[in-house]
Amino acid sequence: MIRNSIPRSLQFAAAITLIGVEFNFSSTNVFWSWVSPLYAQPSKYRYTRYQDRKEGLVKAKQLVAGEKLVLLSAAIENNEPMPTTSFAQYHFAFCLQDTSTVKIVVREFEKVYRQEEMEYRLEPLQNKYPAGTNQFSWPAEIPLYYKLTVNDLIPLATAPGSEFDTIVPLLLFYAAPMNSEISYRFCFFPLQTISVLDYKIYRAKPLELVYSAKLRELRGEEKAYLRWPGKNQNNQPVNSGLYNLVVEATFRPLPGANAKKLTTTYQFYHDAEIMRNFRARR
Repeated sequence: MIRNSIPRSLQFAAAITLIGVEFNFSSTNVFWSWVSPLYAQPSKYRYTRYQDRKEGLVKAKQLVAGEKLVLLSAAIENNEPMPTTSFAQYHFAFCLQDTSTVKIVVREFEKVYRQEEMEYRLEPLQNKYPAGTNQFSWPAEIPLYYKLTVNDLIPLATAPGSEFDTIVPLLLFYAAPMNSEISYRFCFFPLQTISVLDYKIYRAKPLELVYSAKLRELRGEEKAYLRWPGKNQNNQPVNSGLYNLVVEATFRPLPGANAKKLTTTYQFYHDAEIMRNFRARR
């Protein structure tokens, strides 16, 4: 659950259990505040460290309100239906152009919050991955307990970047992705109503605009999805390589104030063959 502030009593409790942490993402000027998992209320699945991951329920993250646009997830869409028979694992895959450090967090905070007033979180312990297609699998026990589908989960993977924030889109699936073509879904969370949101996809080198679209009247504190089908404006697939996602949000002004614009750029690697390569691996 996302709220405007953390109650003083909760701040105090967090202080005497484990010092809370605050992250500042300079490109968006968004501050994340979170409470240590040690303060989580008793639950069937508390946040726990396993051999290859940390997984479980933690207190929901808090966001400071304002004219901000938070990137919640970067994912490759998957039309695979949830299996009707039992299965043991969930999976995600991603592609890297070069060996890199990648921080991966998979969350869900709506369904779990309604039941537990917590959020579900998964974090692999591995943080360095080789170039090419990578895959991670984890037990389906907790997601299934809360009836979480792969489309309910909110994945965000980030990597070091020299000029822009670098994101790594993840492909979540049960057994095998159904898509024959790649399509991206970027989930943003505006903290205040946005009148117009323009987004553009550029080839990074040489810089070239390949796709543009816009959304209107995005309500504050509601998820907004930006999609890119991996094609240019002429509906032709683009080549693999580095691409920039440029997002410009125009916030609805308060009475007597001027409209504020916020522009943010993210860089990501687009592998045009990831679906074919992934199926070949399996």
